[in-house]
This record gives sequence, C-alpha cells and structure tokens, in this order.
Amino acid sequence: MYEEACRRLPGEGLAMLAERICEGEAGAREVLYPWMDTLRQTMSVPSEEGRQYIQELLEISEAWLTLYRETRDKLVQLAAERRPADRILRARPIEGEVDHEALSREFMARFPNIRAALAE
Repeated sequence: MYEEACRRLPGEGLAMLAERICEGEAGAREVLYPWMDTLRQTMSVPSEEGRQYIQELLEISEAWLTLYRETRDKLVQLAAERRPADRILRARPIEGEVDHEALSREFMARFPNIRAALAE
C-alpha cells in the first residue's frame, strides 16, 4: 500500500496520509502502552518460558509502533521532496488536548541530534 501511495499521490496527498498514520499510531499507543506496562510488571513470573513469551509480546508491540512511525516518516520525507520549493507552509492550530509527554517522546525519537545535545 505504501508503494502504491508513493506512485499515485502528490506531495499533499502523501502528507495527508502521513497525518492519518500519525492518528493511527496515537490510537495504537493508547491501546498498547497500558498493556505493555502491565506486561513489564509481570516479568517476574516464575517460569522462564513465561518471561520469554512476555518479552516476545513486548517486542511485537514495539515493532508494531515502529512500523507506524517509520512509515509516517518515509511519507513525510517523500512529501517534502515533492513539495515545490517556493511554497510557503502554514501551521495549523492544534485541536483538543495536547499529550505533552507523548509529544516529547515523539520529538526525541524523530530528532536524535537534539537528544544527543540534551544528553551532553
């Protein structure tokens, strides 16, 4: 689907698709994070096999969220490449409540140079 979208959509369409994926990622995080926290708390199960299963579930959840993020990032990059250089971008106001913690995590994940500078 990604390749099909890349072939058919103009830059603006790719940006809109990236926004929709971002919304899907937020919904997935909302569902997965509580479960992942619960799984992490249950890592003290007596069985090694049980701990392995829990670890696999955590890795699958992380991979699912990573898929959203990487796909969104690729679409945003491709949309930027297709955007005319002389076009002026305008910010839109945020609607609803802002999850500052999630926003901070997203920025830190997307901008590793900032993270490295803050660590120094």
